[in-house]
Amino acid sequence: MVSPTSSSSERSAPRVQVTLLDADRAGAAQLAAGLAARGIDVTSRAALRDVGSLAGAAALVVATPVSADEWRAACEAVADCDPAPALLLVDRAGQAGELRRALPGHPGPDAVLPPAALLPTLVVAIGESLRGRGRAAPTATLPDLLAALAALRETGVLELRAEDLCTRILIREGAPVFAEGGALRETLGRLLLRRGALSEADYVRVIERMTARLIENEATRMGEVLIELGLLTPQEVFEALSEQVRDKILCCFRWSRFEHHFEPRGALPDDVLAYRCPPVEALVLAGVREHFDEARLAPLLAPVRGARLRLRASAEEIAARFAATPAEQRLLRDLDGSRTCEALRAASPLGSAHAGQVLAALVVLDAVETVADDAARAAPERARSAPAPRETPPHEAVARETALPRRTKAAPFSLSQLRRELARQGKALAPARAPVDARTAALEAERAFRQGLALLAQPALPGARRAFARACEGNPDEPEYALMAAWVETLLAKEDAARAAARARAAEHARRLLKHDPDSARAHDVLGQIAIAAGELDAAERHFRHVLRAAPEHRDALRGMRTVERRRAESARKR
Repeated sequence: MVSPTSSSSERSAPRVQVTLLDADRAGAAQLAAGLAARGIDVTSRAALRDVGSLAGAAALVVATPVSADEWRAACEAVADCDPAPALLLVDRAGQAGELRRALPGHPGPDAVLPPAALLPTLVVAIGESLRGRGRAAPTATLPDLLAALAALRETGVLELRAEDLCTRILIREGAPVFAEGGALRETLGRLLLRRGALSEADYVRVIERMTARLIENEATRMGEVLIELGLLTPQEVFEALSEQVRDKILCCFRWSRFEHHFEPRGALPDDVLAYRCPPVEALVLAGVREHFDEARLAPLLAPVRGARLRLRASAEEIAARFAATPAEQRLLRDLDGSRTCEALRAASPLGSAHAGQVLAALVVLDAVETVADDAARAAPERARSAPAPRETPPHEAVARETALPRRTKAAPFSLSQLRRELARQGKALAPARAPVDARTAALEAERAFRQGLALLAQPALPGARRAFARACEGNPDEPEYALMAAWVETLLAKEDAARAAARARAAEHARRLLKHDPDSARAHDVLGQIAIAAGELDAAERHFRHVLRAAPEHRDALRGMRTVERRRAESARKR
């Protein structure tokens, strides 16, 4: 369904007009509200005779059940328009085959959509149909895309581009199974550094060993070197690689504006199926929880605004699929059809924002349904007679849904043994995909960058300048490298004009880095130092406090806070 080339960005596309032919008036109204929130204005009709002209409509959406005569009339109405709107069939009644046989010479609809996760699937289908015609397309969020791919059980590669970054998510029968690309902070080594599983000195040893092996034309992956040096066990490497895949996918949720390209494939390489990737429901909830504010939640919650909500399955089953926390599971148990979305948010101990994030994930993945008032009145009585489900710990919820079950026997003692074990199961660790020369350049750049940091700490500024310059040469698109190169120039500058120019460049690179990594300690520290130089003490304090919240012992941020306090004291004495 998703075309090989497409683009998407929230709030960036013009509004489009769609005509909806659906005898279910209540369902059509709910669908229209959700589409309107995503930039699609809907004219809804219960019968084709009431539709009128399709002129100006970007698409005609027909929901079954529908008679063969009405389907024939719909196809003729589309053919009579210039340009012809897209024709989409929502096959609630399983009539697609019958309707195709009714018009044997007709090319048929642009897409046939299942009723599951209908809203996001329809948003994506309308966009792809219009882009195939070279016309303006509606918006789609990343939760929309993942929900649509899951509902259609697509297999292929979803490529997401934003902020000069590209992440490729491999999808198998609708489920994400692997991810690659992304920002430097999402590499395995940087992940281990942030988690405290690897020291700076050991990280440098790994980079140097990998670089030496590449120069010898032996493409050694980081996991192999970590095990070879005795820094991690094979099982720890395997767990870290699985965590890296999850982090790469979750980082994509921070993009409110992005382009995407989906390439359908008949199958994926077996080696990418070895990792434990959470189910799509857990990924969407985690991504929405981490990156969606009220403005980004609004389109996802629009179709259920004012509606009473009920889970489509048991709270325990939903909690397992979404890896809900114990506190979130209490909200799930309240979804019995007796309260509206707004009432649930207002009453939830989670707080309105967090409860809205949980509800948005449930809505977009079709885990809840709306209920009529008469059904809602009966819900509290049913709830009182039903036993309360056991709360499912998040780690247990994820483990139930993972692609590779945890083994009870001891972990293999080497990566090669782990590979043999996975190969015996029909799986293997993913091979390196980048060409050796590109990987050599990236490793050389990272090694030079770590050398630059060590020289900067001494401080040996001329040596740091040379090291950061080599890092930028090897990876010119990495903002962290460019930031530190500009910052060293600021420290070395002897004239005010040169120092001001270097500070401006450093600030620009720091802001760019924060788009990739909002919590980057280096970016916040440099911006804090620049703010001090400009006399903007409040701004400097905000940046340093951001660093210290994550790293209370951060030396440069602590020094910066002392400078802010001293400058304020000096200013107070002068008054």
